[in-house]
Amino acid sequence: MSAQPPIAIDPGSRLRGLLALPIPVTVQGVDLRLVDANEAYAALVGRTRAALVGRDPVDLLPPEEREGARALRRELVAAAARGEAPT
Repeated sequence: MSAQPPIAIDPGSRLRGLLALPIPVTVQGVDLRLVDANEAYAALVGRTRAALVGRDPVDLLPPEEREGARALRRELVAAAARGEAPT
């Protein structure tokens, strides 16, 4: 997979404001892969914003946390598919 540049953000958009926050923020697509991330998130995971695009954020977690995160994700996706709020 080749790294894509971060998405272009309309200067007046709310998304631009979120990405400017000093706390880690990600934008994920319907496939849950990263579409963009702010500089705080990039610093947290030790990668450039461009290198994050297209990555699964679970793969950026410590190895011992990945399976638990994937299980939680499966539960959330299943609940959403049923039209239920996650619990």
